Amino acid sequence: MPTTARALLVENERSPYLPSSQLFTSHEISELSAICRSRGLEVFQAKYEEGFLQALASYILFHFSGSFTNIDGDPLRSRFSLTKGLITVKDILEVIPRPRSPPYLAYLSSCDTSRTFKIEFANECLHAAGALYMGGFRHTIGTLGAVEDEFCDEISGRFYRAWADRGFSDDAVALCLNDVARQCRNLGIGGKFTDDGINLGDDNDDKKEMDWASFIHFGP
Repeated sequence: MPTTARALLVENERSPYLPSSQLFTSHEISELSAICRSRGLEVFQAKYEEGFLQALASYILFHFSGSFTNIDGDPLRSRFSLTKGLITVKDILEVIPRPRSPPYLAYLSSCDTSRTFKIEFANECLHAAGALYMGGFRHTIGTLGAVEDEFCDEISGRFYRAWADRGFSDDAVALCLNDVARQCRNLGIGGKFTDDGINLGDDNDDKKEMDWASFIHFGP
């Protein structure tokens, strides 16, 4: 573990920028805080724009839980809602220390953080998670579409518990996320499928949730 390992955890449950409060974010951040502290990380929970940007420059792990607005065609203007204030992807990139000490992980536990709206850019990283990865984060995790708040809470808790056993290795993030997605799939959390990817849900159910498949990793 790095000698100065710090985790920046951000939620926006009571943000005035949201039409209604975000469910499950407080539980998600509380659990992640406990996991990080148990592994010896310093934890800071930012609620305001100024404190967020100041902290991010010296923290190696960034986790966001809450409302995210994806700006079609310009991921740098995509924004995260804090309890007070809004932060864009560009704001984050401007304070990331690089290349000498790149931060380890940005986990974006919100809808559409890895979504590209234009089909012609499907193979490009033109989204928030891709921008943070290209901008200096060693690893990023984002979502391909809309995900239920309850499942964001579920999968992030499972991911960090698995990651805590592996530590800051380069293969830990991808392996843990893959294992957790398989667990959720097999347990019927966010949709139930066989090992071959066959949907075991009700054929009459048009929704056929696949939340477990929405989370993807960028990195080595």
